[in-house]
Amino acid sequence: MTRAPWLVALLVALACGGPVLGCAGDAGKLGAQGDPGKDGVDGIDGAVGPKGANGTNGTNGTNGTNGVDGAKGATGSNGTNGTNGVAGVDGVDGTNGTDGVDGTNGTQGPAGLGYVALEPAGIVGFVRDTARDAVPNAVVYLVPAAAIPSAALALTSRRAREHGR
Repeated sequence: MTRAPWLVALLVALACGGPVLGCAGDAGKLGAQGDPGKDGVDGIDGAVGPKGANGTNGTNGTNGTNGVDGAKGATGSNGTNGTNGVAGVDGVDGTNGTDGVDGTNGTQGPAGLGYVALEPAGIVGFVRDTARDAVPNAVVYLVPAAAIPSAALALTSRRAREHGR
């Protein structure tokens, strides 16, 4: 690529700090390339660029093999009871069994109507008057036969009546 000669002269003058000349002539031929210059110092790292878009998902892998069965779990709670089934048909009556041994006698029952129950520590009965009617709240004293005089007593005095003489 060829450059205009006046542009080259301007660039050289500006680079050297000299005055800009207004002369122009044919440009000479380019000289041979000079030796390469020294390497410059490394530049600083630039800022991190923006995050790129997510890539597409990869394809799914194949299924793995099944693992071994785990330990048996605890027994679950009992379920609710079901409804009752339909009753079956009555069976045939069986034969009677043999009679058992006689049982022991029961305790004495209460006295019948018109009788007084026996007491375990004494005599019981009714006190009746001469008309054979019951005498309520009567008191009976038992006296040994030896204490009863055999002779008849005359109950003529009050003292005799009080002491039974």
